[in-house]
Amino acid sequence: MIIRPIVTHLPRTEHLNINWPVIACDQYSAQPTYWQALRTAIGEAPSTLKLVVPEADLLRYSPAELAAAEDECAREARRYIDDDTLRALPCGYILVKRLTRNIERWGLVAGVDLEAYDYRPGNDRPIRSTEETIQERIAPRSAIRAQSPIEAPHILLLADDPDDRIFAPARAAANAGELELIYDLPLYTESAAGELVAGRTAGLSDGETSVTGWLIPAEHALAAEIERALQLLPRWQSNGFMLAVGDGNHSLAAAQAHWFRLRDTLGERAPQTARYAAVEITNLHDPGLRFLPIHRLVKDIPPFSTYRKFNAGALELARQWGWKLEIGPPVPLREPGDLPPLTLDDASVRLLQILPGAYVLWTLRNTGVALHVEIVDRFIAELSKPEQVDYIHGDEALVSLVNSAEEPAVCGFALPPFSRKNFFADLAIHGVFPRKSFSLGEAEEKRYYLETRRIDI
Repeated sequence: MIIRPIVTHLPRTEHLNINWPVIACDQYSAQPTYWQALRTAIGEAPSTLKLVVPEADLLRYSPAELAAAEDECAREARRYIDDDTLRALPCGYILVKRLTRNIERWGLVAGVDLEAYDYRPGNDRPIRSTEETIQERIAPRSAIRAQSPIEAPHILLLADDPDDRIFAPARAAANAGELELIYDLPLYTESAAGELVAGRTAGLSDGETSVTGWLIPAEHALAAEIERALQLLPRWQSNGFMLAVGDGNHSLAAAQAHWFRLRDTLGERAPQTARYAAVEITNLHDPGLRFLPIHRLVKDIPPFSTYRKFNAGALELARQWGWKLEIGPPVPLREPGDLPPLTLDDASVRLLQILPGAYVLWTLRNTGVALHVEIVDRFIAELSKPEQVDYIHGDEALVSLVNSAEEPAVCGFALPPFSRKNFFADLAIHGVFPRKSFSLGEAEEKRYYLETRRIDI
């Protein structure tokens, strides 16, 4: 089976608290002080923090320091097994409810066959990446996995389930008290980051961000009902594309690389647990799943000292490409909330260029390109250098950075919310979306490391 029930491990009750789950290693990558403060707050307590190397550390570590950190993660994982910090649950699925600012999102922890996944554009696997995969980000994760007896997943897969066949019966069973509650925990939140960095360890959960899990044993009738619902998911294209990686793609790629090494070197002796990766499956149509745009910022590095040179270059490129580009006059912008909404139009594509104290409306026709982000990225790639480009979450942050006196910018581009209506159809056509096309919510809405699973037996 592509999707199957798995044996997961959780800490014993005395260790199953706010210290155990932590945000994924690729969050707060520009805030190493947050991660250091988190280590201080957690101290000697068992935690998934000790099973990963945050990306914030990768740039400052020497190769020797990185290797030492990876070794320490593996030793800690082995210790959790040997001293019974972790306990095995019965084989099954875990129904997950994430509460973030009183918004619910539901998920299902399961195992997926790594042979059914591929991150390369144009592949024919049932499970596919949504965005470009960067090879350099796979190696550190793969190195830890190769040494560790357990995995702690933060991978989120998207299922196209508009009729809610997977989750409706599971939610009803959980709300009726028919399933075993296995955890109900507060989470360290984004608002807590400032508390941690300031050295304060009180009030690290906002009281509105938590995670709750219920066990669905493999022999439970509900498990069979969920498996039937998974089999009924739409298959996009003739080759059966059915699940898209919404988050954690590099971790899934690392798991696959590790499995392929074992398979190719050990053959039938390879541990079959390593062939599967634990993931959380969530419904693309869950109202609690937010698709947020990731804006573009072009920083002020020569040769562009003003946005006018950038726009002149854009007009010339549009002419060369056979596109029609109209750039409107600057409109005063006092607050980020004053930005007009970007409506979708089959005849044209509209972009919002953010300038110091103003915005400009770009209207493009005859592009033959459906995605706003792809159009913006084409202009930026031609008119700037990679070191000029930054990826920004939130209108307020983008407007603030464009207007910053400390680090001047040429301009920014505010992108519209990423449409989920044709998500799978567009992905089937494009192969993968451009890098940093969308974000599934803010940092604290991402999946946290929580459940673990043996991958060495």
